[in-house]
Amino acid sequence: MNKIILFLPFFLVCSLGGCEEDHLDSGTLSLIYPDGPESLIIGETYNIVWSAPDGSALRIDLYQNSKFVTNIVEGISNIGTFSWLIPDIIPTGTSYRIKISDLNDPTLQVMGKNAFQLLEPGKKSTFYDSRDGRTYSTVQLGEQTWIAENFRYDPGGGTFCYLNDPSF
Repeated sequence: MNKIILFLPFFLVCSLGGCEEDHLDSGTLSLIYPDGPESLIIGETYNIVWSAPDGSALRIDLYQNSKFVTNIVEGISNIGTFSWLIPDIIPTGTSYRIKISDLNDPTLQVMGKNAFQLLEPGKKSTFYDSRDGRTYSTVQLGEQTWIAENFRYDPGGGTFCYLNDPSF
């Protein structure tokens, strides 16, 4: 059995079968994503995802440790998600958290329980695969280089498993 691991700069909350809203408490505010231990890349877009009571008008802020960094958005309707392009002016680092506040009810606030980190944009490059003559996009994050797309190489004879072991 082939397993494919994708590095994707977004987060999907609901399965193809839909969202299960009966697990959400309509009287509370909760942060779903990002809530650690994610690594987000500056200059990329991510969905901030939450659940909140109907009719909420929300403010979303970014903190590092317990220090305010910047306001992400203010007065957004409770649609459960906000597409956030992380600006280049935010420094790389660890211990970042999202705080969401209900502007209509100051008692409703939530700070992410777990910290995430912000990384500098990756160095983009390519990898030439001599087996099939294709060039694939890569990105360097820290000291690691990742393939930014799926390989399309077919060794022939059907599927191939790492070390010919189907458990891989």
